[in-house]
Amino acid sequence: MKKKTSETSCFHRILHQWNKENLLLLLKYFLLAIGVNLIVELCNRRGIPALLTYLSQKPLQFLFGSLIVYLTFLFGMLFRKRNYFISIFAFLWVALAVVSYIMLSGFVSTPLTAPDIAVLRTAKDIIQVYLGNVAVALILIGLALLFGGVLFLSMRFRSHKTAYSFTLVNLALIGAIVWISSTALIDAGYLDSQFTNIPAAYQDNGFVYCFTCSALYQGIDKPSDYSPELVDDVMKQVDSVEPAAETRTPNIVFVQLESFFDVKYMRGLEFSEDPLPNFTRLKEEYSSGLFGVPSIGAGTVNTEFEVLSQMNLQDFGVGEYPYKTVARDNVCDTIAYSLKELGYSAHAIHNNNATFYQRNLVYSNLGFDTFTSLEYMNNVSLNPLGWAKDKCLTQEILDTMSTTKEKDFVFTVSVQPHGQYPSEVLDDTQKIHVTSGMEEDARLVGFEYYINQIHETDQFVGELVEKLSDFDEDVILVFYGDHLPSFNIADEDLTQGNNQTTEYVIWANFDLPVEDRDISAFQISSVVMDKLGITNSLLARYHMLYRGATVENAEYLQGLKLLDYDILYGEHYCYGGQFPWEPTQLQLGVQKITISKAVYMESTQGLTVLGENFTPYSAVMIDGTLYETEFISPKLLRVNDVSALSGKEICVAQTSKSDWFRVLSQTEPWIYPEPTNP
Repeated sequence: MKKKTSETSCFHRILHQWNKENLLLLLKYFLLAIGVNLIVELCNRRGIPALLTYLSQKPLQFLFGSLIVYLTFLFGMLFRKRNYFISIFAFLWVALAVVSYIMLSGFVSTPLTAPDIAVLRTAKDIIQVYLGNVAVALILIGLALLFGGVLFLSMRFRSHKTAYSFTLVNLALIGAIVWISSTALIDAGYLDSQFTNIPAAYQDNGFVYCFTCSALYQGIDKPSDYSPELVDDVMKQVDSVEPAAETRTPNIVFVQLESFFDVKYMRGLEFSEDPLPNFTRLKEEYSSGLFGVPSIGAGTVNTEFEVLSQMNLQDFGVGEYPYKTVARDNVCDTIAYSLKELGYSAHAIHNNNATFYQRNLVYSNLGFDTFTSLEYMNNVSLNPLGWAKDKCLTQEILDTMSTTKEKDFVFTVSVQPHGQYPSEVLDDTQKIHVTSGMEEDARLVGFEYYINQIHETDQFVGELVEKLSDFDEDVILVFYGDHLPSFNIADEDLTQGNNQTTEYVIWANFDLPVEDRDISAFQISSVVMDKLGITNSLLARYHMLYRGATVENAEYLQGLKLLDYDILYGEHYCYGGQFPWEPTQLQLGVQKITISKAVYMESTQGLTVLGENFTPYSAVMIDGTLYETEFISPKLLRVNDVSALSGKEICVAQTSKSDWFRVLSQTEPWIYPEPTNP
């Protein structure tokens, strides 16, 4: 009887809390959620006209986004200073939308996703290039003021008695409504469950829904029918793939070209000359076609991941960067590992900083033996926006191939045509111009800058082909663009392909049959291996099983997703239950940096360090302390204002371009000798 009385009392207490005051409070917070979502969508749509169009055409999507915001506000009601915490939640939603607005205005053409927050932590140098020192300083001041404002609010808001039962019931109720309505809206076609085009998805579904999806859904969902029997059935088909009559193992060079595509496909544009004469010639003479990529205007490493892993990024979470999630701490089956089984050495080259997207860590899990980044290069010139010019990559590729006796797999990533593009002329010597079809001055200036940058990248393409034509070993060379540049190019602006296609070409210095076909990024490696008769890669054999299949083939994609999940997240049934690969001992820089001698001049308190393969990012380290270092030559460094060196350890450290205090690697220590008695 007492238990029943207690339960009745609890029930009456909950009913009592459903009073006019609390109901008005809920209404107030829901109206606040609508107001916050209006500001969020104003940023997302970048203007009032587009916002009004969205509200009139997609009211259900807007209300659903407001409901998600409202759900976060209900969590704030669990605290005594509820208005303070609800204000924080409201600010966070607006702040996310503002950051997305800045990203779209400045340095990418895709809106903010949850994985981007982790990426931005390692992108200080990228942000500085796009926004400049003054803008970065203003942002830091703004963050400091914001922090002060948060502290001020925490003192100003008064405490309230918390109606826990009332709030928890409402949380459960609104949570259930969000869950049920999301399912209903997806089934009815009002909301998308997969985002093949992230910018379009944010416009169609709303910022709040898309960002929430990107936060909640990462990795590959477990297939509903995942089992050892099903994987075994797929593997029996994979193992039935017949190897070619002849297997060739030439050096294999992949070159991923930043923001590179044939601008002659831009509808209505005419140019003073062809910006891409070398790439155009190669397309006409060698295997080529359209190249489907997973992103627009940004996301270089996602194209990179698809090429190396042969996995479909559409199987992963919304806006996910596998380099920041699964590949950061887990070994991934890649073509580098497969080629190493055949005696290849695997090398990566990128003329940008090593730490961006954590390549200096991730490449160890992708099977590379060495990684040569900008910090390990000499004779690098910069373009007007501060990006390294791609012409330096020719010698880096040749040097890499010359350092080993084995066959080499060299994966190269360029950077020169990277955006965001200027609105004022930065180079009066530009030789290529748009002669008609683009009237908007600000866009024209940026676009002409871009076409002159890809023209120089095209010159690198031609030079590399010329050098490898005379190479004394067989070489197969693959060029492709990682994504379109960030000019908000729509499908209707193009005469071929769409805004998620670039192009590829496969060249060789030996006879190779020419076959033109359109492919996706996750298919290119299997296409190359198929031409060479190399079949030891599991996923390459799977793609060969569906030779000529398009990405519209549901059976093909379903089987690929099953294998992708099994390899990265499952029980490794496809390998017999035992994952075959281990991380490599990644060496940064293909040329070893060494110290041969250090000389101290007491009269000037200057230290001269002699050695091999120094670069402008080399810094002298004495007993673990970095010293400001003058780069004289690849054999000579100088440090001023040092003293008392006897018996101390001297190293040369390679410091990150983005953070001078971050040491990427260092030499073996050289002990400064003790003075000898006369």
